[in-house]
Amino acid sequence: MGNINSSVRRKIGTAKNKHQTGPESKAVSALLIVDVQYDFIDGSLALKNCPSQHQGEHVIPIINKILHDIHFDVVVYTQDWHTHDHISFFENLPLRAHLLAKDSKSIDELKLFDTAVFV
Repeated sequence: MGNINSSVRRKIGTAKNKHQTGPESKAVSALLIVDVQYDFIDGSLALKNCPSQHQGEHVIPIINKILHDIHFDVVVYTQDWHTHDHISFFENLPLRAHLLAKDSKSIDELKLFDTAVFV
């Protein structure tokens, strides 16, 4: 995350320098696009498979229109990422069985999108 932060800081600093008109600098406009990625649209974590059944792909034309219609000094994209053995992956539940709370469902009972309680 340090690389992302320093990269964003450099871009904002560059944008501010372009707009400086004296001791004060113009505000910098930024668009943050957070976690718009395949996993949440049509992948294993697709929103349409969650209880809300949202259609994640509906945000794409909206984002594209905003990018087309409005000039931003900085556009930042984020991507959710975890190591292969991260606790958030359903397939890794057996690796964390010893951490399940007593009132949680057992590993054998848990299904995708169930809530597992860890201690």
